[in-house]
Amino acid sequence: MANSIALRLASQDDCRQLFEWRNDPTTVAMSLVSEPVAWEDHVRWFESVLANPARHLLVASNGEESFGTVRFDDIGDTAEISITVSPEKRGQGVGGLLLELAATWAKEELGLNRILAQIKATNPASIAIFKKSGYEITSDGEVLSLVKYL
Repeated sequence: MANSIALRLASQDDCRQLFEWRNDPTTVAMSLVSEPVAWEDHVRWFESVLANPARHLLVASNGEESFGTVRFDDIGDTAEISITVSPEKRGQGVGGLLLELAATWAKEELGLNRILAQIKATNPASIAIFKKSGYEITSDGEVLSLVKYL
């Protein structure tokens, strides 16, 4: 599956799909903001992300269907990463593949040296995926901070 996955920049056409993934009950529970998002708020957020040169929203697809997102928020030569895997693809190894592709994209396209992540301590699946992808926990508590050097 790794060879068939591609990352592309999000477009306005992705707004509805990302809204549905964001409001999936598991996504809501694991998000740092653990409550559903109203459509109007999502549209405003989505448009602001697309217009912000310091934010990079990518969509993962296999050519037939989209099944995840990666967002980078620039902080100098570092970026904070956030990923979402569609409910239909969870548990299939897609998260790790997304992280690998995202790290390559961040290094090549953005020239980053470091990626940061913030993950709820109650999200063991994401913590395991990030650790397996080479991220190290730098602080813990209710939200873990993780870092990967490129």
